[in-house]
Amino acid sequence: MNSTEETSLIHRLNQPEHQRQAFEQLVNLYSPQLYRQIRRMVYSHDDTNDILQNTFIKAWVNLDTFRGDARLSTWLYRIATNETLNFLQRKKDMTGLDDAPTAIVNQLTADEYFDTWKNDFSAMLTAVMTTPSTGSLKEYIDIESVVNFFMVNSLSSNHEMRHPKSFKLYKDSLDGVYKFGPVWDFDWAFTFDGREGAPANTPMVDNNGDCGGYTFIKALLSNEEIRTLYQQKWNAFVKDGYPELKAYMEEYATLIEPSAKENGVLWPADYSVDWRLSESSFDFRENFDKLKAWIQQRINYCNEDPNFGLYR
Repeated sequence: MNSTEETSLIHRLNQPEHQRQAFEQLVNLYSPQLYRQIRRMVYSHDDTNDILQNTFIKAWVNLDTFRGDARLSTWLYRIATNETLNFLQRKKDMTGLDDAPTAIVNQLTADEYFDTWKNDFSAMLTAVMTTPSTGSLKEYIDIESVVNFFMVNSLSSNHEMRHPKSFKLYKDSLDGVYKFGPVWDFDWAFTFDGREGAPANTPMVDNNGDCGGYTFIKALLSNEEIRTLYQQKWNAFVKDGYPELKAYMEEYATLIEPSAKENGVLWPADYSVDWRLSESSFDFRENFDKLKAWIQQRINYCNEDPNFGLYR
């Protein structure tokens, strides 16, 4: 909700003739967020729902005390937190400290929310694995986010994509579609120094060795709708984005060169821990030139590879 919409909602909450309708909108808008906040502290779905209901009752009763000094979400979160803490204190008083762990364990049962999330994710996986390459996945996945996510990983030859743990997928709401990103795990990217044994002309993932994500990635990126958009965005990057990237790299290299050379003092070439040898940066410009050459080789490879360097 943007500030204009929130101001309008607050205004209607202060008008008796519109108050009930506006409060229903508030409940519908903030219930999912508040549920997640409370559930982080309370193990039971039923208890969470009770606290959520009490939160909105408290908010309704105290509407006249809300002056707009804070955002509605902040005000509601404060009420929800207080209600949750009060609930936990009452629970502690009733069960006793020694019995609390057993009481908590007894509440750790599957509920409709977890089943719903599991079934929803399984439906997405099934769609990716079974939809013909000519079919559409838009009902399940935001394909533009897929393209952006894998373009960054392929350009950098980020072999972390071999491991599903390195994926980040999310939904804005349960009724929405899955989105990919942001990219967060770059341990195995930009292997221009050869330390990971991956030259520029290596696919991002293949079906050799430890590559748990291969089957999913290949099925996803074989989809023609995704491939078409990928080709369009890749061509646009090579034409316009790559020159901008090179200019930025030159600017940033100049900025960090003094610090990089200092790294060479802190971690000299004979440092005993092998993986830190790459931090020896007396030869900063030489390494920077290698990186630029590596990226150019990577782009050439992705241009020529029928699968954009993504998989083999």
